Amino acid sequence: MDLPCPKVNVVFETFSGCDFSARCLKKVREHHVSHSVELLIPGITEIPNRIESDVKLTDEQFVYVKDLPVAMFVESKFLDKFIRSGSISAVSMDTVWQCTDCMAILPTGELVLSLVKSTYERLGIVGKQTRLVINKKSCPKLKWLVRIDLKSPLFVPGKSHFDRIASSLANLDLRFDVVMTWRPSADGSGTASLSSLLDYLGLPKRASYRARVSTTIQRNVHVPIVSWSQPEGGVSPEPQNSGRQPFLEWVAAFRSGVERPLEAAHGGYLSSYTVPQPCRTVASLVHSRWLGLFPGHSLGRFLASCSHWLNSSECLAPWLVVTVHGFPDTPIVYGNKEHGSDWFGGNFYSVVMFRGECYWMQNCLGDMDVFP
Repeated sequence: MDLPCPKVNVVFETFSGCDFSARCLKKVREHHVSHSVELLIPGITEIPNRIESDVKLTDEQFVYVKDLPVAMFVESKFLDKFIRSGSISAVSMDTVWQCTDCMAILPTGELVLSLVKSTYERLGIVGKQTRLVINKKSCPKLKWLVRIDLKSPLFVPGKSHFDRIASSLANLDLRFDVVMTWRPSADGSGTASLSSLLDYLGLPKRASYRARVSTTIQRNVHVPIVSWSQPEGGVSPEPQNSGRQPFLEWVAAFRSGVERPLEAAHGGYLSSYTVPQPCRTVASLVHSRWLGLFPGHSLGRFLASCSHWLNSSECLAPWLVVTVHGFPDTPIVYGNKEHGSDWFGGNFYSVVMFRGECYWMQNCLGDMDVFP
């Protein structure tokens, strides 16, 4: 069987000083929903208290609802209680972006439906055909994107635009298995809570979940020696012949549990992996992984907390790495940009932080995605 290697769209950027808050964290916040966060720190034996006390990712709660009708999101009571008084992040589960219907709700209040042609024609709401080309041999589907601004002041009952959309969604009875989270507005105008959302959905309190964390400590680990550098202009395609690429490959290998022998002989195997040279041995290395549903603004605060700790006097680590994975089958990636891939649904980024407020950011998306 001929299985071509998936195409990958990778962009590498560097930041320093105030650029980290102005540009890097802005991108993080615009990556609206993620399901996995990993933290790698050499030279310590536990997650720093300062990071855990500033932003507790395990406090992030979310709801999983099966067979949820999309028409519920445009009900007048739901709009007033949850959409206009706070922000909802939601994404459909058990879907295949390229071949099936899927949906997402962004914290900005935009409902995004990615529909196959037959569903789109039955819906009767004007959208636009995706700009992406799907492999007709492996997935003979055309996709259409429908965007509905749920926070628009014109999107209210009695208006023809609202009534037409509500009627179309109700008639089609489009349903998804959905994970979502909600938080009130920053100005305190929201009076609802996640418990209120559960009550509205008719679900028991046990239907809400918290993110879970697992932490491992590795002893006497060989790690590459790496230092910060900045390409001219600050942005470049992923370098293939520099210290950055081998280091990021090592990070991915370590996170995946790949064996890391240093010996030149590899037991006769055709395929093997060694730690990039030069390297050194650290007494310990902490690897933590959180699984759940994480809005972009929470991860922005988490990365800011990591940066503050790394550049504090109490820190002895030379660097740390945060890797965040988004959902591969979401219709939207950064901001309101359409997710695009033939088959590789890559949707993750890694931020490498160095002491002295220097940073690398590597974004990996689908082969037809547009970066922010």
